[in-house]
Amino acid sequence: MNSHQSNQDFWDASANWWKEKEDHRGLWRKAHENPSSVLSLLEMSFVNNIEGKEVCVLGSGDNEVAFALVGLGGWVTSVDFSQRRLDIAANRASQLGLQLSFLQADVTDLSALPSSSFDLVYTGGYVSVWLSDIEKYYSEAVRILKSGGVFLVSEYHPIRRMWTGSNGEENPCDS
Repeated sequence: MNSHQSNQDFWDASANWWKEKEDHRGLWRKAHENPSSVLSLLEMSFVNNIEGKEVCVLGSGDNEVAFALVGLGGWVTSVDFSQRRLDIAANRASQLGLQLSFLQADVTDLSALPSSSFDLVYTGGYVSVWLSDIEKYYSEAVRILKSGGVFLVSEYHPIRRMWTGSNGEENPCDS
């Protein structure tokens, strides 16, 4: 089994566990109404003018950022490796009355998306640590970006999770 298939199997298998954890936190319920609840001040400075623009979120996972970007008026395409994670996100979007597109794809192969089609490509969390070919990942992201568009990468090292509080919330100093 190759590493890509192993990653996909992991994310599909852990989808319900993540869903329960995200339901407990509840950020997905309010991200579209309060984008700054999931985007940092610095990120907000890059996304505050996306109304009516085409936006792609790569490695969308919990889709909190995707929902926030919809709330800011973007036409969002959410891309994730796990169809189970996307199904959960689609159900949540329906509950909230949000309109966005979902695409199951490997972020190192975005051939289902046309070149130069997005004004903003966002990737965050810690997608890159799961990839064996980061150059291909970033090449694909840039390929789907329109000339003059913004490629926003908000990565962090997964070790930051060791500084979570006893209630599971991240240390506010991390934001």
